[in-house]
Amino acid sequence: MSGIALDREAIEALAEQLYDASNTTNVPWARRDRLVRNWWRKAAEETLTNRRADTAG
Repeated sequence: MSGIALDREAIEALAEQLYDASNTTNVPWARRDRLVRNWWRKAAEETLTNRRADTAG
C-alpha cells in the first residue's frame, strides 16, 4: 500500500470520527450523500495537515 492510500484512509477515518462526534441528526455516515461526506473529508484533511505542521515546527 502506498503512502497516498494510507493518507486517504486516515482522512476518511478522521472524517467519519469528526462527523460522528457532531452528528445530532442520528443519520449514519454511510447514509450521508457525497456533499456532506466531502465537506467532512475536507475538514479532516485540514486537521491532519495542521497536525503535521504542528509536529514539524
